[in-house]
Amino acid sequence: MDDDLNIQLPTRIKNYFSELDASLEKLSHKKEESIPGLPSWALCHRKTFVGHITGTDYYAIKIISDDDLNGDIISEIDIKTNDELNSFMPFKLIGNYEKAFNSGLSFSDIKLVCEDSFGPAMNVFEGIITLTSYKNIGNIYSQNNAKRDAINIWNEAVTGVNSKNNFMDELRKICNYSATQLKLHFSAQIS
Repeated sequence: MDDDLNIQLPTRIKNYFSELDASLEKLSHKKEESIPGLPSWALCHRKTFVGHITGTDYYAIKIISDDDLNGDIISEIDIKTNDELNSFMPFKLIGNYEKAFNSGLSFSDIKLVCEDSFGPAMNVFEGIITLTSYKNIGNIYSQNNAKRDAINIWNEAVTGVNSKNNFMDELRKICNYSATQLKLHFSAQIS
């Protein structure tokens, strides 16, 4: 972790997105035509909800863009029951989800992917959901990760390829497949 773990979570998230936005602005200089390919939550004001799972060191974090805001807003809430957690999330968690929290799992711009005969993919949730333990927060919301994430997000916007991992790693994998064998529908990011 490159950040001091004692930094309060709202400050850490705010610093992460400040660095992400600054990095994306630098990357987009003289390449503004690719900005529409960025996710809805990039280069905008965001509403962040930090839900602490009562009695644990687990956090559910939901981040959505809001054009009506004059700046980023971060709210903290306590989540006491599974019902409260499931209403907080854009999808229902089933089973033992401790592994997701312990490993640090992050989803962005969740889509329902249908086969071609059923129509195109539909947006289910535009934003970011992170499930993490306190010890992983520094790994996910660090300023160094914001810089790395900005590069991956920008490369995805420029190429139109969504990736769940590092863009360059995914590009290397793609080069190993023929175009007819390739069908990409990455929407989950594991941190």
